[in-house]
This record gives sequence, C-alpha cells and structure tokens, in this order.
Amino acid sequence: DKSVVRSAVGGRRVAIKFFGARDSSGLPRHEVRMCGAVGDHHRNIINTLGVQLTPARRPAVALEFLDADDGWAPMGGRPNFETITRGTFGPQHDHFSAA
Repeated sequence: DKSVVRSAVGGRRVAIKFFGARDSSGLPRHEVRMCGAVGDHHRNIINTLGVQLTPARRPAVALEFLDADDGWAPMGGRPNFETITRGTFGPQHDHFSAA
C-alpha cells in the first residue's frame, strides 16, 4: 500500500509519500504528524510541504523532491531482512564525513 509518486504543488516539484494501514515504523498518522511538526524548519531534514490526514483519504506527506539533476543521490539502498537498521549500505558508505 505504501508508495511514492512525483508531483507538483504550487509549481514546485514534490515527492508525495502515501501510507498503507501500518508499516514497520508504526502508524502512518504518527509519521505524518511528525513531518508536519518539523515542516521546513530544519536544514538537515527533507522539507515537508504538506500533510494529508483527512479520514476519508490515505495518509500522505508532500516532501521536497531531491532531484539527481541538482546533485542529490541515494545514500543507501533499500532495506532487507538481513540488516538491523532499516537501510542497506555498501562499502562506499561505510563511514560518514563531518556535517
């Protein structure tokens, strides 16, 4: 049920994350509320541009779209059942530089 689609809000490119009934992080409404609380007020977090919590619709979050053309790239791979953390990382990501 969870999916992410590219879209536009007010002429700005966004990624809209739709949630299913529940996932490994817990209830979708909690993540949606946290994204809404953070909003676009922290430079180290992907900006939240809108939230959808109307009971008749799927919970969703509109996030800023991080485009590869602007220099963004995935930091890790998709989660798998062999990792304790949620993401997977190859040898090129075995350490982090100072922020």
